[in-house]
Amino acid sequence: MIINAENIAEYDYYKNGAAKSVIYAGGAREDLYIFIRTGRLESLVNTDNKGVSL
Repeated sequence: MIINAENIAEYDYYKNGAAKSVIYAGGAREDLYIFIRTGRLESLVNTDNKGVSL
């Protein structure tokens, strides 16, 4: 399998295993906010590599 280095992402997780954030090559990121009681996604914030919300 060939991995394209341009498409590599870094994932961060909460202690319960739920996704917390994704940081893409180049610095763009997605921050996931979970409503703890239900474990359902409450909001999703996408930012570019300068931290500006998309």
